[in-house]
Amino acid sequence: MTPDVDYLNWRWNPVWMLSASVIPDSVIVLDDDVLFIDANGHINFLSAVTQMGVASSDLTATLNLQQWTRDHINLARLNRMTSCTTRQKKLAILGMSS
Repeated sequence: MTPDVDYLNWRWNPVWMLSASVIPDSVIVLDDDVLFIDANGHINFLSAVTQMGVASSDLTATLNLQQWTRDHINLARLNRMTSCTTRQKKLAILGMSS
């Protein structure tokens, strides 16, 4: 599907409010998606966030890593996290305090 180049045919689709946007380096732009870390330290994909709410965007829950995240990530220091990505290898690297 080719996007319409005429901006008059564009429309806005409001989506879920991202609390992660206040955390520096918590949003990673990938080739065809956006990965973000929420306030609970969970990894999410924007493509799974829909106009009606969230449709299983939580990769942490999908992989059953909620308890590991609570045990090993210091959420009080989440604002100090860092991230980077390599487009060639399609790899996202996240650094968080424990």
